[in-house]
Amino acid sequence: MLAREVLDDDVPIEARLMRYSMKRYPRCAFVYTFSGQWLHDEQSVRSAEDLEAARAELTLNASARIGASDRILDEPI
Repeated sequence: MLAREVLDDDVPIEARLMRYSMKRYPRCAFVYTFSGQWLHDEQSVRSAEDLEAARAELTLNASARIGASDRILDEPI
């Protein structure tokens, strides 16, 4: 995407870089938030019971979480 914006010669380079930034920011914010939440979930395991609950939740929802993130990240921007 960066290469496309830089090679597109319709406006000055500063405007092209700003356009790139505006297109990429939502995706980067999603990845940052999603991965931060997943990390928080993993780091909140403090006991054997928490570990079992986390394993059960991942067994049920990991594929759905990854699938949802893939669908969101694959959306056109």
